Amino acid sequence: RGWYSPFGKGLWFSLILRPDFPPAEAPKCTLMAAVALTKAFHKMGLTDAGIKWPNDIVVNSKKICGILTEMSSDIDGIKYIISGVGINVNNDEFPADIANTASSLLIETGIVMDRARLIASVIYHFYENFDIFLQTEDMTSIKAKYESHLANVGRKVRILDPKGEYNATALGIDKTGALLVNADGKVK
Repeated sequence: RGWYSPFGKGLWFSLILRPDFPPAEAPKCTLMAAVALTKAFHKMGLTDAGIKWPNDIVVNSKKICGILTEMSSDIDGIKYIISGVGINVNNDEFPADIANTASSLLIETGIVMDRARLIASVIYHFYENFDIFLQTEDMTSIKAKYESHLANVGRKVRILDPKGEYNATALGIDKTGALLVNADGKVK
């Protein structure tokens, strides 16, 4: 998918990691980035920013940030993980095709943000969470932080399962970072 990115308005960057943990743990970098971004947004005055599991940051149901993580590995382990981040920072408008689903920090706060200060805060909070994660290599240590920012807890969500789509209520995440939902009285 494309990302609307006019010059000088947003932040688009990649964090490159070379961790020493099993490849199965790599997707958790997306969750750590989401916590870091939300915390940075809160510090910049956007206190109602929340995480739409697993990789979007939303305000008033509109996307202000997206995260995509990819990995290269071989039999010896992870070669690298790249978490790519796109943030709508000082955008004051959007094209008609995304105007109803996208927003920016400027639109939501009315404040022109210092992009250098914002990226510094994001990177600081990412590595703060990453260092904590390395101690346990699971979401146990940052699970509560993630859930406190999860925008859809207690709300109806549509699950796109390969076995078939269904509606459920979002509950939180487990220690692996998987979304927990209540579907017809069963926790999945």
